[in-house]
Amino acid sequence: MEPSKVIHVSRIPPDCVESELIELAEPFGNVIKTLIVGRKQHAFIEMESKDAAANLIEQFMASQAFIRELPITCTYSNRQTITPNSRYPTGGGGGGGGGSGSYSSYDKDDAPMEPRTGGPDGTPNTILLVTILNMRVRVTLENIYQVFRSFGEVLRIVTFEKSNFQALVEFSNLSSAIQAKSKLEQKDMFQGCCTLMITFSSRAPPLRVVANNHRSRDFTVTDSREGMFSGQGNFQQHQQSGFGSQQSYEYGSQRGGSYRDQGGGYGPFSGYSGEGGMEGSVLLVHNLDQDKVNPDVLQTLFGVYGDVLRVKILYHKKDNALIQMANSQQAALAKRYLDKAMLYGQELAILFSKHSSVQLPPPHSKLDSSDLVKDFSESKLHRFKIPNSRNELHIAAPAATLHISNLPDITEEELTTLFGEEEDKEGGVVTVKLFGKDRHMAFITFETVEAGIHNLIRFHNHNVKGKHIKLTFSHVRSRHTMDGL
Repeated sequence: MEPSKVIHVSRIPPDCVESELIELAEPFGNVIKTLIVGRKQHAFIEMESKDAAANLIEQFMASQAFIRELPITCTYSNRQTITPNSRYPTGGGGGGGGGSGSYSSYDKDDAPMEPRTGGPDGTPNTILLVTILNMRVRVTLENIYQVFRSFGEVLRIVTFEKSNFQALVEFSNLSSAIQAKSKLEQKDMFQGCCTLMITFSSRAPPLRVVANNHRSRDFTVTDSREGMFSGQGNFQQHQQSGFGSQQSYEYGSQRGGSYRDQGGGYGPFSGYSGEGGMEGSVLLVHNLDQDKVNPDVLQTLFGVYGDVLRVKILYHKKDNALIQMANSQQAALAKRYLDKAMLYGQELAILFSKHSSVQLPPPHSKLDSSDLVKDFSESKLHRFKIPNSRNELHIAAPAATLHISNLPDITEEELTTLFGEEEDKEGGVVTVKLFGKDRHMAFITFETVEAGIHNLIRFHNHNVKGKHIKLTFSHVRSRHTMDGL
């Protein structure tokens, strides 16, 4: 069949929603339009280019595609664009599969006209104009709803894009809008990114919502809110790429973390909540150095915080990888400590994936991805196979100081030479300190945290004089502390 920008997806779940199609396709390029024909359990996805569509087709020819654990089939459509017609009429309902078809499109020229400065002289209004800056990950309407609903009843949301991603959020009363603006202005929605800039809109309520879909929603419609949290659009189950749901892992003493000013910190909705409110065990890692990172590198680094079962670097987007941990708690730890960490000069961005496992490519695949996918299920390098092992007591954030164990008889000078034998642009060895009573353990400190990460990857399980040394990040942060050993 002739290549097309439009992908035909068959055998989708009967209640498939547009956000699931977008999440499936977005790793390969921007999604322009979607069309769900729920009655026949198929859908169409229009990509931004034929190249993007070709990447998707090639990937899912090599490995089975799934939506909610159900196998689906992706082929080129004989359409060159998606347009509503009498056969597949337009419809609302958020893309649910109950009608004969659901159509959603977005065009920048259709975006609402809205002044960046809000209403006249900043006059308070029940409608807020929200602009999102530093958007390193995609934000959805559901994300916006989850954040703003904490301050009062949200009636309607309309999202659009011009120079930045923006949303109009309408509250049921003025005090809720004022409080939301006061509390959220210049705060990060998620850790270290997606900064909220908020003004009062000049629009008079109510907001006009043409259709309930992934771009706009009227929550006063009875089935609209239910659609987000039920089978027709279960947000917790099908939430896109892990953002926007309340974090069930505790960061510090506050459940779900806390807001901090622009420049860093935890947002209150920075984790994926799967079924039952728990995060998933699969992480999606962005911004990898594809020339230096391979599955073994990721297994070693993420293995500090849990047992890595599988790693899959995306074939057509090699700066992204899926990492399956042994359980959701370990995935939460890895995300907590490694999100925003520097690896080979690039800042990692980590999300919870909606997938419950990492799929291995089929044998004899047309695309050779043997160096991109690895199963570590039977690895002997797992640190946490034994329940309540002492390794769990020594988990720490990435640090410039590493703890080394299982050392052979060795001097501090020999260790300094070993770790300094390869030029390390991230930072050389600063100090080495063998333990006073147990000369088989030591602390080694580098100039930077990034150097500590780099050397842990280089030397964990490294053979030194017939013994495989073990490395982990240390809680120790100063030479003064080490002098007491």
